[in-house]
Amino acid sequence: MKDFIVKLQNHFELNSYSKKNHLAVDINKTPQYEVIIAVLLPFFNAGQFLGRAIESVLRQDFEGFELLLLNDGSTDNSLRIAAQYSDNRIRLIDLPHKGLVSTLNTGLKMARGMWIARMDADDEMWPNRLSRQLAFAKQNPNCSVVGCKVEYEGAEAGKGYDLHVQWQNELLTHQEVCNNRFIDAPLAHPSVMFKKELVHTYGPYLDFDGPEDYELWLRWMDRGVCFGKVPETLLTWYDRPDRLSRRHDKYSAEAFFRLKARYFEKWAAKNLPEDRPILIWGNGKTVRKKSRPLWRYDLPITGYIDVRPQVVQMKKKPYVYHFEDIPEGAFILSYVGDRNGKQQIEEFFRRTGRLAGTDYFFMC
Repeated sequence: MKDFIVKLQNHFELNSYSKKNHLAVDINKTPQYEVIIAVLLPFFNAGQFLGRAIESVLRQDFEGFELLLLNDGSTDNSLRIAAQYSDNRIRLIDLPHKGLVSTLNTGLKMARGMWIARMDADDEMWPNRLSRQLAFAKQNPNCSVVGCKVEYEGAEAGKGYDLHVQWQNELLTHQEVCNNRFIDAPLAHPSVMFKKELVHTYGPYLDFDGPEDYELWLRWMDRGVCFGKVPETLLTWYDRPDRLSRRHDKYSAEAFFRLKARYFEKWAAKNLPEDRPILIWGNGKTVRKKSRPLWRYDLPITGYIDVRPQVVQMKKKPYVYHFEDIPEGAFILSYVGDRNGKQQIEEFFRRTGRLAGTDYFFMC
């Protein structure tokens, strides 16, 4: 840790902006209060909206937090904006540009307090976010990850990310989060607060060819960590066209399906008998492409499910079953993505007494 801090201090000394403007960055500053929550706010070229995000954190009705402003080598005026705030709860950390995962993991190493709260540079905390999440954690002591509902603000009202946010907001309990984990990330990253001890026990964010937040949630669920959400809206989530998750390959649909397959295999190894057959609901080219990563694992996949009787194929594996003739005891993975199709499949599961997480998962 000492070597790590020395490297940071050397970087501060070499930073031209710091030299010119006498920017004082005291990474070892001792707080004058008990730090319970460390808010991690990484930023890169976020000058257009960084001030709004910082001020929303400083307006919290809870005082026992520190705000780590983590500059990921910005080349715009972001560092100058961050340096204007003299609040003693702020620790400004200037880093070379290495990307979001490296920046977040640096923040985790430096954070004080037992809770970590995430925040993005283009979003806005509501004034009672930290206090409500901490109160929820105290009321639910087994819960180590606490999210909240979020308000969508963007150009896709009624579609796209807005529908995604509406879906996330419906998942409040640990069971709801876990049963829907393979559809998509069940929590908005900047809405989450989690115990710092999880990082010490299970490791920090993983830098790989996939979404770092979703991987973290799946890893923690795989280890039995309890999740929950405050059933209140406590964050405004701004959806910008140039957001990293819209333009980087690590957040592509293919990367998500690879990750889902990896963690479903881990789940199946713990929860399914080796001889329990697995069927994939859907039989078109799109479904076969989405489910292709599953075939990399030694899973007992025996075939696909189709609603069209004329395409049933039972002569060779993988078989194609009509949905009314699914073998007894089969575990089903639905890769049907359209809303009407999913609703019809959900109704079929209800009608036949099948349970999420016991008899099936939706995978998209």
